[in-house]
Amino acid sequence: MSEVSIGVPATSAREVRTGSLGGWPLGWRSVGLWFAAYAALTAVWAAAGRLLVAASGPVPREVAVNRWFEARRTPGLDNLTSWLSRTADVGPKLALIALFGLLFVVLWRRLDEAVFLVALMSLEVTSFVTTTALVSRARPDVVRLDASPPTSSFPSGHVAATTALYLGVATVVWWHSQRRRWPAVVVTLLAVLGVVAVALARLYRGMHYLTDVGAGTLLGLAAIALGYAVLAAGRTARDQRQLPDRPDHLPDHLHPDDHHPGHHPDHVAVES
Repeated sequence: MSEVSIGVPATSAREVRTGSLGGWPLGWRSVGLWFAAYAALTAVWAAAGRLLVAASGPVPREVAVNRWFEARRTPGLDNLTSWLSRTADVGPKLALIALFGLLFVVLWRRLDEAVFLVALMSLEVTSFVTTTALVSRARPDVVRLDASPPTSSFPSGHVAATTALYLGVATVVWWHSQRRRWPAVVVTLLAVLGVVAVALARLYRGMHYLTDVGAGTLLGLAAIALGYAVLAAGRTARDQRQLPDRPDHLPDHLHPDDHHPGHHPDHVAVES
């Protein structure tokens, strides 16, 4: 059975024996919560972005940061930051979501972790696209090394997606690291390094201001938290639907179908 912490139950013995994936973890309540989370994220980040643009436009110190990176460009760093930026493009991110989602299902024989990843990434991308359309912040006034995408500068979509995906995966690893913490620590450190690398690459290439990068990081973190809330709401509803299948008068640790070593769902006593 899986080792799990912070509120995500392990796959039951019955699910492992029968090959079940534990059931679909979302319901109508989860769908409603997802839309509410999308509206909240969009409202907060769009308001912050419009206030930033209306207040002063580009902050002088932010422009200085972009020009500092511009003055230190080299062919080697140009190539490295180009590769780092491409890892955060839509295509690679979709491939990684599919890869990690399939890996989670294979490892833990349930859909919860994969659905969590899809929920948080869909929150991140939809709120980002809406926010950037509403804010329409101009990109830094430096020589940009990438063609400007149709989205505006605030927030950084590359950084938001990288934060949501990498730290979302790290969150799943923490769920399954109750006894051995070092795998989760290693994955988290790698995730943070990945986020920092992409953020520096976007600044170096002149595609974002420092506040754009910070807003993207916070958007990714918020998407993780709200994605977990969506999953938790669905799991609660699913567990309530499954209650009639288990003896209500017994505590969890005494359910024979999950914990009794001699019990098998196909075993039938025969009297001679």
